[in-house]
Amino acid sequence: MDTNGFEFGNFCLSIFFLVEDLPFLVVSPCAHTPLTGEITIARFLCRTLLPDLYANLTPEESADVDSWIDQSLAGNKERTAALKSLNVKLAKQQWILGSKMTLADIVLACCTVKENGGSSVPGNVNKWLMRIPGLLPSN
Repeated sequence: MDTNGFEFGNFCLSIFFLVEDLPFLVVSPCAHTPLTGEITIARFLCRTLLPDLYANLTPEESADVDSWIDQSLAGNKERTAALKSLNVKLAKQQWILGSKMTLADIVLACCTVKENGGSSVPGNVNKWLMRIPGLLPSN
């Protein structure tokens, strides 16, 4: 198990990575408040460190982000339908919510690359993947 600790203002994070299990993050080593799973940890880190990606959204935008994230976690058939729907949406706008990148873009892009290796995706989805900094290796 790898452990890294970070201090942010008035709280400390300890991050634990397990090789054969879900990753988990301990928000407060004293209170031992664990968060498990990649999505839960991503939501917490965005609320805490990158609020423009999740915490500062309107309730409607947050619901939309959560809906897209839930689709990324669904079964194969549902993910395929979501990818087609995403391709149509990205034909009209740069990001999932329109003009700004959110946690939904990051989670869906990571899931898409993980599932498809970044290849064999529709054209608009491919262009969108290329816009996300650091996601795909540079050629």
